[in-house]
Amino acid sequence: MREITKVGGRGGTAFSRRRVLAAFGGAALGCGMVASAFGQDAAFPSRPIRFVMPFPSAGAADLIGRLYTKALAEMTGQAVVPDNKPGANGLIGVQNVQRSPRDGYSVLIGSSSTLAFNAATYKKLPYDPVKDFVPVALLATLPVVLVTSSRSPIQSFADLVRRARGRPGALNYGTGSTALQLQAAWMNEMAGITTTVITFKGGGEAVSAVLSNTVDVALLDLSAASALIRSGQLRGLALGASEAYASLPGVPTTAQLGLSGYTGELWVIAAVATGTPQVIVDYYATQFAKAAEQPYVREWLRERDLGYTRKSVAELRSTIAGDIERTNKLVDRLGLERT
Repeated sequence: MREITKVGGRGGTAFSRRRVLAAFGGAALGCGMVASAFGQDAAFPSRPIRFVMPFPSAGAADLIGRLYTKALAEMTGQAVVPDNKPGANGLIGVQNVQRSPRDGYSVLIGSSSTLAFNAATYKKLPYDPVKDFVPVALLATLPVVLVTSSRSPIQSFADLVRRARGRPGALNYGTGSTALQLQAAWMNEMAGITTTVITFKGGGEAVSAVLSNTVDVALLDLSAASALIRSGQLRGLALGASEAYASLPGVPTTAQLGLSGYTGELWVIAAVATGTPQVIVDYYATQFAKAAEQPYVREWLRERDLGYTRKSVAELRSTIAGDIERTNKLVDRLGLERT
């Protein structure tokens, strides 16, 4: 466990040999033929690529990153190595890519936490998610879902609200990341309740905590919870999506519950450090889009109720900037202390 925070709807406390071929779109790019960023005629990639993942292994973002390592390796003919660098809310891994050469061989697998929510919760973040990185591809979107153990006396979202209002701060609310902690704070604000939010080191710990009734409820990304909801081990109370999921009958959306305006969708984005040659940025945008169309990638995402939409670099920048702005407003509104 990392920290415990009181979060409520009315305030709370506490909480980085010649020239580059410029003819992108030509047939050479299809097989990864890109000139070296340093002026040498060479194939890109010509050596292994690192996918730096600033979170523990086995979590949703890690598994998504590993899915794409397989696809990119097959498409480029080069080894793509997953490199987990967890710690400090993702700062260690993000700064590793920030400080790496701008040659395209270090790719950040970033999340809502590392590329948006950290910017709103740190007084002095050692990197700028918008200025220091170029997002090259959306890898997946992850709706959040509020769950409790099937053995819990909490039967519905309305039941949770009733109990929380009767005993403000008494209910424990588990999350596995900064992003989910803030999503929980936002949900509490809209429902007008106060709970004690317990942030674990990752989604796996949060799942274990709610299954064992160590916490009353947990806010998880859907990939961590959907199979457990379908198997009857978890009870879904609220889904942060605009539409209900056919795969989760009986789990109401936040909109259906009256939380109008709540956006409970997290994301995983691949990015490179600013200064990486444009031809390599374009190359990755194309290759990741092709990877997402591979049947086994589509099926893997579908089985876990994860979404995918192809977005341009400009659209991804807008997504990141929009989430930073929205979260900054939330932190200010609730009076949460930036670390």
